[in-house]
Amino acid sequence: VVTGTVRRMESPVVVGAAEDDDKLAQWRETFEAQIREKGDKEEELLAERKASAERELDLFYDQLTDKKALKQAQNRDHEEALRKHLDGTTSNPFERVLDLVGPGNVPPDRQIMHSLLVRLKQSNHLPNTARRTGPKQEANEPPTPQPTPDDDDDHD
Repeated sequence: VVTGTVRRMESPVVVGAAEDDDKLAQWRETFEAQIREKGDKEEELLAERKASAERELDLFYDQLTDKKALKQAQNRDHEEALRKHLDGTTSNPFERVLDLVGPGNVPPDRQIMHSLLVRLKQSNHLPNTARRTGPKQEANEPPTPQPTPDDDDDHD
């Protein structure tokens, strides 16, 4: 048991407080400088990546435009060659279609169509669905009724 006078102890925080405040302030400054430096690097990297992405996107669209123009030119040339070829053929529609399908060596997926066209050409007539009699009707119009001989007697 301790008896006697009470001794006051000095707190270590109070004695070295000025020193600790300087060290803490210095640490905060260096930490904030590191944070700013990282932020600046991130902004530079972000700007660089955006510029790179824009260049690549421009390049992609340029290539896409060039490819599209080339394909259009090829299609025009092919269509012109096909028109020249068709202009030199006969006016018989069956012969034209057979010429387009390909005479002689017909691929298996077109074999049935080719044989059907040959039979139609040889029979020299059109199927009933291809024959039209009377005025042409629009798709959305109801069919117009054809007058019958009995209709004339009802209007006396």
